[in-house]
Amino acid sequence: MRHRRWSRDGTWHRMLDELRRGCDQAEGADWTLGVDSLTAKAHQHAAGAPPHARGPAPQGAPPNAFHDQDTGVREALGRSHGGLTTKVHLAADRRCRPIARVVTAGQRNDAVVFEAVMARIRIHPHGCGRPRTRPGRVLADKAYSSRAIRASLRRRGITATISEPADQQANRARCGPRGGRPPTFDPLRYKGRNVVERCVNKLKRVPRRRQPLRQARVDVRRHRRRRLDQDLAPRPGPMITSSPTNAQRTRSDTNCSYGWTRS
Repeated sequence: MRHRRWSRDGTWHRMLDELRRGCDQAEGADWTLGVDSLTAKAHQHAAGAPPHARGPAPQGAPPNAFHDQDTGVREALGRSHGGLTTKVHLAADRRCRPIARVVTAGQRNDAVVFEAVMARIRIHPHGCGRPRTRPGRVLADKAYSSRAIRASLRRRGITATISEPADQQANRARCGPRGGRPPTFDPLRYKGRNVVERCVNKLKRVPRRRQPLRQARVDVRRHRRRRLDQDLAPRPGPMITSSPTNAQRTRSDTNCSYGWTRS
C-alpha cells in the first residue's frame, strides 16, 4: 500500500530528484547524456488491468505516434516481434545514472519519443536556482538520426553526436551538391554511448541483492535434488545376524537368500 501511495502522490519522483541534485556540476558546460531504449517482455497475463486503465483495444498495431501519455494509458503494453512488450526510453549520464525516462508500448519508435525524453530532463542545483534542462552533448545511435532531431538539438544549443546510417549517407551522395554537408560526428565521443546499457545493468543488479524468496526457492530445489540423489543412491544389502528371527526363517522357506541355510 505504501508503494502504491508514494507512486500516486509523486514521492518516488521527488526522491529521485533529490538524489540527482547537482549531478551535472562535475562536468559543467560539457555535461553529456546518452539516450537509448530497451524492451522488456511482459507475461501473457500482464494485461489484466481494468478497461479504463488499458484504454481502447486497437485492431492491429496502432499508428506510430507518441500518444501514450496523452491518452492516459498506464500499462504501456504493446505488440512487437517479441510479443507483449514494453519499451523504456532512458537518458543516462557518464556515470550511468538515470536522468530521464519515458515508458511506452513495445512497438513505439525511438525517434518519436526523443523529444519527450529530453523534456523530462530537470536537474536541480545545490541551493537555489532554476533546474537545468539542457545538456551540453547528446550521444545516440542510428535510430535517432533524423533531420528533425538534429534541428531540435541545434535550436536548443546542444551538440549532437549521432551516427548516420548507411542509407542516409548513400542518399546524400546520390543527390550530389543538393545533399548538403554530412553532419558533424566525433567517433571518440561516440564510444561512450553505452552508458544507457550500463545503467540498465546496474539497475538490474540492485534488486537481486535482496531476494529472500528467490534464495528460498533455490534452497528448496537443492534440498529436493539432495533427496533425489539419496533415493537413487545404491543401498547396502540386509545385515546378517547370527540368530535369525522368525520372520527371516519364514522368508527362507520361500527360497529367499539371506546368507544362511536352514538347519
